[in-house]
Amino acid sequence: MSGWHTYTRLHQKKEKEEGADARADLFAPDGVDPTAAEDTAKARRKEAKRQEAKAAFDLYVETAQRCGLAVPVKPEPWMSEIAARLREAGIDGWKQMLAAVEASPFLCGENDRGFRADLDWLSKPKNFHKVLSGKYADSKRRASSKLNRGVF
Repeated sequence: MSGWHTYTRLHQKKEKEEGADARADLFAPDGVDPTAAEDTAKARRKEAKRQEAKAAFDLYVETAQRCGLAVPVKPEPWMSEIAARLREAGIDGWKQMLAAVEASPFLCGENDRGFRADLDWLSKPKNFHKVLSGKYADSKRRASSKLNRGVF
């Protein structure tokens, strides 16, 4: 808790007793209520994070359309998961993951199971990091299939 919040709580009784004049001493010397400025800064940071998550969602939609993956109509159900992945890897990590999805035939549905990586699957921490680490890269699949056939 910031010092201003503590200061404010300690003086709430005084404010009630003395009215608006007592509140004047709670402001910084420039007359600005520091708690209002703090709240505004928090709101700006929260909005910036929401916008970043929305941009990441839009990037997924673009990738999904190119790859034939499911395209969600609304971003809200995935915003908290996307925001968590952005905290872990940043927007650049998100872009790398989407590039890995696009480069992986398996994740785009070219497999014997008909599996396609959708936003639900990709936004889970374990799956996100597997894709990001290259587990589904096409080159690894080709190398392992050649190894199984004795090509190497």
